[in-house]
Amino acid sequence: MTWVYVAFSFGVIAFFVEMLLSYHREADRFKKEQQKARQAINAHSQAEIALQQQTRDTKTKIEELTKEKAQLEHDVNWNKTTLEELEEKEKRRSLSKHRLEAGEDA
Repeated sequence: MTWVYVAFSFGVIAFFVEMLLSYHREADRFKKEQQKARQAINAHSQAEIALQQQTRDTKTKIEELTKEKAQLEHDVNWNKTTLEELEEKEKRRSLSKHRLEAGEDA
């Protein structure tokens, strides 16, 4: 009868050893998957940081271009005003020419 207990004990020990080995295989598999997921997360976080930096750079560039545009619009408007004033002065200087132009239209 003791041989039955000894055989049963060896069977239980073998079962526990197999369970332990199975546990270790699953743990290793999960660790590999976890490592892949961590690498993907790190890659995404680095890409996000790079995009945030590009966004800041782009915003800065947009602000610079907006200021430049406003300055150019101011310059163009000033030049238009100056041109109109100069044309008006030219008309006043050469009244005879202006009268001739007005007379031709009539």
